[in-house]
Amino acid sequence: MGKTISVHVNEIILTRDGEYKAEFEMLADMLNHCDNDLKKFIIMNGKNIRTSAHAGAIRLINDTQIEILPKAGSIQASKTLMLNKFCSAADLPYSYSEISESVKKDEAFIEFFVEMFITECMSIIKRGLISEYRTIEENSNILRGRLMFAENIRNNFYHSEKFYVQYEEFTIDKAENRLMKSAAEIFLKITGIHQNITQLRHILRYLDGVNYSENFDDDFARCMDSRNSKKYVNMLNICRMFMQNHSIKQYSDKNVIYAMFWQNNDKSYTP
Repeated sequence: MGKTISVHVNEIILTRDGEYKAEFEMLADMLNHCDNDLKKFIIMNGKNIRTSAHAGAIRLINDTQIEILPKAGSIQASKTLMLNKFCSAADLPYSYSEISESVKKDEAFIEFFVEMFITECMSIIKRGLISEYRTIEENSNILRGRLMFAENIRNNFYHSEKFYVQYEEFTIDKAENRLMKSAAEIFLKITGIHQNITQLRHILRYLDGVNYSENFDDDFARCMDSRNSKKYVNMLNICRMFMQNHSIKQYSDKNVIYAMFWQNNDKSYTP
């Protein structure tokens, strides 16, 4: 695991002549080439890079993680406040003791959500991924299911080796599983912990027969509210925080794997 730099909002993150000179240059290079939108969140002023009033998280290519926290006393108290607010806003049922244990590990606050996502995914996989029968119509080289006579004549009049068929396919390629797979890929970029990386890749292997989500909003709308899908609720709520939360602004650069900031226009997510 790389270094974690924790600061409060409206504080200096890095200085050109300070301990983290390489990290300063990486972030400075991004700020020198970014649009004005990013400059609302981090500000370069001479030899200093400082935060604005927005909480956030940054991961550099050398695995250094920078977290920007609300002011609530100590760094640990600030992380606890932030995690409690996020869990409450996202309707995540994690207890104060679970959050406190995470804070004691001295990890970046964002790793809490990575680890909770992994825990929820592994619970779902152990209990069984939801699946469904899907009706497929296609022009096939194999006769299976029901031959669609009219469509077969129209499509295969000159191709007797083909069959236009309709059949039922049992698949795990459902919206819930597509969102899980897409989120696992996102969290691979976010986490800086080797164990989390290993487990996320393990989850992706279980989802080998699932496509990535092409439209997050559409797939969230397709998620079923059924007894069988209730085991997905916490996992999907974590996904929404990072995939459907329009108050989060995200950036990346050659030296910055991601930079993520929470805007003040959504009070429910802004600590």
